[in-house]
Amino acid sequence: RQGRTYTGPVTDRAMEGSDPRDFLRLLWRRKWILIPCVVLIPLAIYVATSRMQKQYQASAVIQLQTTAADQGTGVGNLTSSPADQQTNDRVAALIGTSGVADVAARILHEPSGSLLGAASASADANTGFITIVASGGTAGRAADVANAFASAVRTTRAEQGTASVNSAISNTQALLKKTPAGDVVRRQELTQQLQQLQAVLQAQSQNAQVIQAASPPGAPVSPHPRRNATLGLLVALLIGAALVALADRMDRRLREPEELETLTGAPLLIALPQSAFPGSEPDEGVGLAFQMLRDSLTYFNVDDDLNTLVVVSSLKGEGKTTVVANLAESYARSNKRVVALCCDLRNPQLGARMNVDGSRGLSTLLRDGGDVRDFLQWVEPFGANLRVLPGGPVPPNPSELLGSARMAAVLDELRELSDLIIIDTPPLLLVSDAFAVLPRASGILGVTRLDATPRQAVRRMAEVTGTAGGRLLGMVATGLRPTIAGHGSAFGYGYGYGYGYGDAPGASPTVQAATNGHTPGEAFPIAEVVDSDAQRGRISRIFRSSSSS
Repeated sequence: RQGRTYTGPVTDRAMEGSDPRDFLRLLWRRKWILIPCVVLIPLAIYVATSRMQKQYQASAVIQLQTTAADQGTGVGNLTSSPADQQTNDRVAALIGTSGVADVAARILHEPSGSLLGAASASADANTGFITIVASGGTAGRAADVANAFASAVRTTRAEQGTASVNSAISNTQALLKKTPAGDVVRRQELTQQLQQLQAVLQAQSQNAQVIQAASPPGAPVSPHPRRNATLGLLVALLIGAALVALADRMDRRLREPEELETLTGAPLLIALPQSAFPGSEPDEGVGLAFQMLRDSLTYFNVDDDLNTLVVVSSLKGEGKTTVVANLAESYARSNKRVVALCCDLRNPQLGARMNVDGSRGLSTLLRDGGDVRDFLQWVEPFGANLRVLPGGPVPPNPSELLGSARMAAVLDELRELSDLIIIDTPPLLLVSDAFAVLPRASGILGVTRLDATPRQAVRRMAEVTGTAGGRLLGMVATGLRPTIAGHGSAFGYGYGYGYGYGDAPGASPTVQAATNGHTPGEAFPIAEVVDSDAQRGRISRIFRSSSSS
């Protein structure tokens, strides 16, 4: 199956399953969204709740007494007894009316209507008690309102009973006047009835008994700043997680090294840490990281002669010059004769990065001619094992120089003088200078910076590489940062094969990292990296302006 195109991921993600650490890494990466949510939302709720008016509740318990006035006949048993459930329910419902509220307001010497809705009541069928619950801005106010409503119930029932009994007395007196004097029996009955009604009238003040008077509560019933802030924290976590997911969905930048395999169809060879770049703190593990990258390239091309390696990136600032310089030194340490060639003639940085004189270089050689050996500069302490051909002065026509026959001859001469040429190129999607160099290379190494490069730029870079006739050997992710889930704490490579640079590297992990589940020497030509012509056209339109400049 020689030359078969590989366009899928190197490792089957369906077999890996979901990793909870991926979610933790996502939350950590978007902590600038999550932390303000979990801090500001509960804090705002706590402050707003603390400033709300405090509310206290107090309760009074009463028991109704049944009198003859409650029987509706006007005359009945003079002995008072607890009211039935129907009477309790009826009175409990009346406590919330304006009539009882106005009576309570008069008791407290307040205007009518001021206590409407300030109290509620419920009747207990088991005990026959009515519980009156009142609210107020202070503990004393709540107790006063509850006791006022308890008194208002008794006053209202007394007024209603008195009116009913007085009406019965008037009717009985009228009947007594109409009864003839000779009807002694009838007149005696009416006289006895009047006496009973007078007794009932006197008993109206005892229609309700306060079982428990209201007392000031010790704490308010609302608001609850801590409880509300705790609930706000839970809501904030949900809101923050939703915003994190939305932001990640809308983010077009490359976030995880493993995404490179899906985007390009080439294996992920290594993920380099931020410490590999100039200006970072010295890190002895960087050398080991590039040694692993060197071994990965070796095992992937064990059956092919890798004599010319082009390092490309889609945009500026992705670290390809750093990769070229460090990878060249790593090959030189393995006793290979290496030439680091700068083909980024618009912004030559390789010479300065490797501490050689950049006043004359490739542009001078292509423009004026001469012997290639005269332009090569040794790099100490590697001697003849590592030589650099810098870019030289910026020419007016970089594309024409790199595509010239003289450039092809220079590459041929350098192959005779070295075991491996590592070429630094300008960004593929910004200028077309490197297009002529790609088909002349044995392999291409792609470099992409995490958290910076758009995914579509990576996909377009792989497409341009294949269209230009190059063979993408693998991808390098740069700018890997440590996370709370441990991802990035070691130099990552492949899918899950990695160890910290404090551990002794063995042969087996290196082979696994390099092959990543595929046979050594298997090539990954990029003939097509998108799923459809429509998608390819859309991506091409997005980057057409930049790639043609």
